[in-house]
Amino acid sequence: MFSRTKLLISLFNVIFVIGAEGFITKCKQDDNTCILTSAKAAIAHMIAGDPSLGVEALDPIFTEKIEGNFTTLNFAFYKSYLAGLKDCDFTNVQIDLEKTKLHVDLLCPHLDMKGDYNIHGVLITLPVEGTGIYNMKYKNAKVAFDGTLNAVTSPDGNSHLHIKNFKLNPDAGGVVFDFKNLFNGDKDLSDAVHNFANENWAVIAKEFQQPIFDENFKQLVKGINKYLKTISKDIYLQ
Repeated sequence: MFSRTKLLISLFNVIFVIGAEGFITKCKQDDNTCILTSAKAAIAHMIAGDPSLGVEALDPIFTEKIEGNFTTLNFAFYKSYLAGLKDCDFTNVQIDLEKTKLHVDLLCPHLDMKGDYNIHGVLITLPVEGTGIYNMKYKNAKVAFDGTLNAVTSPDGNSHLHIKNFKLNPDAGGVVFDFKNLFNGDKDLSDAVHNFANENWAVIAKEFQQPIFDENFKQLVKGINKYLKTISKDIYLQ
């Protein structure tokens, strides 16, 4: 019988070993260098997807709807795509095996998000309204990801790892905003808002970015869990 600690180690190793190929070296719980290297390799495969397992690629990420409802500003993004996740880099991975907690820091050199939008309210100090298509380009965005892990037993009796829930602390890094058809196409009003937004991107991102990152990572975690569902933990037990 495996001890609880060994079982947790084996469960967590599923994240860092793809399929039965075993081409990624399993890591000891205190080998942070190995864990970091293995995490990068594993997530790269997960983001690329695997048609043979019915797992679609996770870059770009598609979201049907993202809503931001704040005191002064309301927005909704529809049928949006976020590209660039495949180029994000892990800068830190921490594991608490006893509490089954996962912490990951990511640095994304570039993220490109586009889709349809509807917005109305006050953007910090400027009134804004419009409906159309949008594009937001992020540079050197940082994301701190804290997740909770658990083991799930499938109907066939196999157990696999599952990211149960998560919390994000995003830092947009740098953002360029482009919203078409603001104020029904009034160029002067639109230019004023864009100039203000792109000069004050840090304040705007800090104030309004949370639902955008949360929904995109919700879709990312769904995809990763779908991948993990195909991998039995028993392959990795010693």
